[in-house]
Amino acid sequence: MEQDNWKFFLEGTWRGSGRVIDTLEYEEELEFTKVKPIVYFYRQKLINPDKELLHSEVGYLRVFREPHAKEGKIELTISHPFGVCEVCEGTFTEKSIMLKSVSVIRTSSALEQYVTKLFREFTLKDQDTIVFNTEMSSKTETKEQCPHLVGELKRVK
Repeated sequence: MEQDNWKFFLEGTWRGSGRVIDTLEYEEELEFTKVKPIVYFYRQKLINPDKELLHSEVGYLRVFREPHAKEGKIELTISHPFGVCEVCEGTFTEKSIMLKSVSVIRTSSALEQYVTKLFREFTLKDQDTIVFNTEMSSKTETKEQCPHLVGELKRVK
């Protein structure tokens, strides 16, 4: 797909707060750094109120958009430190992203209650604010997809 000269709305660094549904509040930082015209390095980290690292993940995001199209295709690959790798695909506009996992694999040492599906949504609330929602399914008694993380982040650069 040919790309026109536009800037991906998530490019940059974002900080704010979020919560694991009904349990824990945290600070979050997201980074989307352009490495090639359609490829972005992705880094996320969650920190508790005591400034201790709770979780981090890294990967790459690829965006495909025909010139002047209102919607494009997006792909995200992520490696998690607990032995899970996820591949997500979805769509994006100039103000939102919706991603669903198409593959979640795990190492042999990953914990038994491992993630099986993920859904991620980012929405531009205003030029410098995004809200996000993450839902997941895991190999537990309740295998249904349910809310996991929600939050709001501000652009810091």
